[in-house]
Amino acid sequence: MKLLEDRIRKDGVIQEGNVLKVDSFLNHQMDIDLINEIGKEFFRRFSDAGVSKILTIEASGIGIACIAAQYFHVPVVFAKKNKTKNIAGDVFTAKVESFTHGKIPGTDRIRAQVRAGQRHPGSSSGKTGVKRYKDGAVKAHQ
Repeated sequence: MKLLEDRIRKDGVIQEGNVLKVDSFLNHQMDIDLINEIGKEFFRRFSDAGVSKILTIEASGIGIACIAAQYFHVPVVFAKKNKTKNIAGDVFTAKVESFTHGKIPGTDRIRAQVRAGQRHPGSSSGKTGVKRYKDGAVKAHQ
């Protein structure tokens, strides 16, 4: 998306460790007009994919996910970075690398609201598979 590329070139800052700092327009301070255009672009690219939910990780992805969800008319689900007392029962887990923290934090957890066969933008097949294990854990994969 050229608009985003241009904005990154204009206001993005490369920090030590090759981390791209975009907090002046994407996360700590959000340019809503830009994010609205990103949401439109997601819809343009994935509108025929049968998206039923938008899944993101908590924090920086929530703003973009919420605006994109308005175009798809679907709910947003976000993964928690740390285990919390109010997430119980069926959850799936995934380990993710934090580019800003330079480590893999605790396992991300979220209620199992994304079920096998549901579709989300960004995966090659568009489907998220969910496997339930004997211990009750549910893990998602693409």
